[in-house]
Amino acid sequence: MIEIQEQLKNLSIDPGVYIFKNNLDQIIYIGKAKSLRNRIKSYWNESAWKDRPKLKVLVPQVKKLETIITKSEKEALILESNLVFKHQPRYNVLLKANDKQFPWLVITYDESYPRLIPVRKVDQFNKKAKKNTHNKFFGPYTNVGAMYENLRLVNELFPLRKRYKPQFKDRPCLNYDIGQCLGPCQQKVSTEEYAIMLEQVEMLLKGNYQDLQRILTVEMNRYSENQEYEKAAKARDRIYALETFNETQNVVSEDHNLEQDVFAMVHDDTHKIGCLQIFKTRKGKLINRDSVEIDLHEDFDDSEIFSSAFEQYYSQVPESEIPKEILLSQEIDSYELYEEWLSDRKKAKVKIQYPQRGDKYAQVNLAARNAKILLEKIKLNLMEDASKNINIALENLQKELDLFQPPQRIECYDISHIQGSATVASMVCFIDGMPAKDQYRRFKISKDQNDDFASMKEVISRRFKKELKENLHTESITDFDDYIAGSSEDEDQSHLSNEQDSLPDLVIIDGGKGQLSSAKEVMRELGFDHIKTIGLAKKEEEIYLPNESKAFILDRKSPELFLIQRIRNEAHRFAITYHRKIRSQRSTKSKLEDIPGLGPKKRKLLIEAFGTITKIREASIEEISALKGFNQRLAETIKTHI
Repeated sequence: MIEIQEQLKNLSIDPGVYIFKNNLDQIIYIGKAKSLRNRIKSYWNESAWKDRPKLKVLVPQVKKLETIITKSEKEALILESNLVFKHQPRYNVLLKANDKQFPWLVITYDESYPRLIPVRKVDQFNKKAKKNTHNKFFGPYTNVGAMYENLRLVNELFPLRKRYKPQFKDRPCLNYDIGQCLGPCQQKVSTEEYAIMLEQVEMLLKGNYQDLQRILTVEMNRYSENQEYEKAAKARDRIYALETFNETQNVVSEDHNLEQDVFAMVHDDTHKIGCLQIFKTRKGKLINRDSVEIDLHEDFDDSEIFSSAFEQYYSQVPESEIPKEILLSQEIDSYELYEEWLSDRKKAKVKIQYPQRGDKYAQVNLAARNAKILLEKIKLNLMEDASKNINIALENLQKELDLFQPPQRIECYDISHIQGSATVASMVCFIDGMPAKDQYRRFKISKDQNDDFASMKEVISRRFKKELKENLHTESITDFDDYIAGSSEDEDQSHLSNEQDSLPDLVIIDGGKGQLSSAKEVMRELGFDHIKTIGLAKKEEEIYLPNESKAFILDRKSPELFLIQRIRNEAHRFAITYHRKIRSQRSTKSKLEDIPGLGPKKRKLLIEAFGTITKIREASIEEISALKGFNQRLAETIKTHI
């Protein structure tokens, strides 16, 4: 660190880019700054670490510092974006794609008769090209399906050359015979005619559907007037195919000159992933929707995630694809700098806005909702992948929690109530990583209380006293009968088999240190202190161990974390479902208690028959009066009061 401290004293006040390296000389972070001295020194100001947890992890690893001075802040932004894309540093926000490359469509203008082909590794492709290449790239396509849809449409409308080399020396291949190629390898089409077709292909790839449609209409009419009916028919078919495709594009604005991107982002700190959703509107129509996954290795603040994702995304977008207007789902620092950068690239004014009301806000909100839906799908896929690795998850839990063997039986407990009302608890059981629903238990807490610690003590006591009574036949322990159905005949546990209960290898308490301490206190008193018990705090998925002041966190994308999250979520679902049932029953009972002539037994019959006030209200007088002990007069009274 002495070397770093010396470097901090001699930093330039100019704008530029800074590069942090670790003891292995690996680049771990790249950033930009308006003033290199002020920005870099802020990393070694420990008071700033409280608000930025990432710095607690990043800064101690920095063993080497490099800086690159630039002429302006805009130049620093461009350089930073290029370096991040090239080196993919661990502690930068990274857009995720297969092979870290988004696919492009390329018109191979370096060839005599260019083709349209998909390319993912642009750098490798350019190495094989001429020094002064004329190839044109369209993309990048973060939505691969959209790229192949565009490629399909081009192939349907325009018979471009498909093969890199001719299949035959003296005749065209099958593509020519079926109308999928004009046979340039055998000089069956002029250079001029082929060039005109390529111009039209470019128009289609840029989304200029209406202009292309007008050109094709003029062509069709000209061919028709010249009695070239075969060519006229082909132009007509292209117009029809283009119209069909164009109809699938949603009209966003009546302004046919509107060029707009809607850029929205959501992220999940728990799973360390984020998602971008970009709606692309051209000529007033929504022509494409890009979805990009973001890898978040550490704790980033919202503004850093958003600005970094924005920079990386638009640094990869070609100049021709940059819109005139970009709407953002959240504010971005120094947006004037980004406007200047994108305007220079586009060679035209680019406006960036953060709308908070009106139609533009509605568009941003829609993109954000789509991003959230996609994020949930990504999380679900991660969980599905983790579920395929249950054995690995259990083995990893054994190592992380210092267990004697992989936990075969895991129990998780959760408390549910609303401000102490209708307090209930749940216990779910997973055996060999899979839910054992016949082992689930529900508890009605003996009294309503806004005290999760006391509720947790009661639940754990009832669970393990029951274990003592059945397995150890301990006569001295009392109050066992409370366990089943929580001393309530309304609690249905008839489907549960108590005979299969056994001691868990691992107990998970939904909560932090307080809930964990309450549970362990009871387990210690009852002689079950040897059972491994942990607390799982939901906010950061921190794991607490008994007698340990600090929590620890599992790898955010590890199968073991997904497993215990799944178990905790199941306990929460089971508890809240029961809580709602109890609350609904209480609400129904309270409304029925005010009806004259309806005593406790008849109220119970009525609830058992119809379940809820709504269904009682929907029932006919005949249906109610048909119940045992009811008559038409009582049924009419009930209907009147509800």
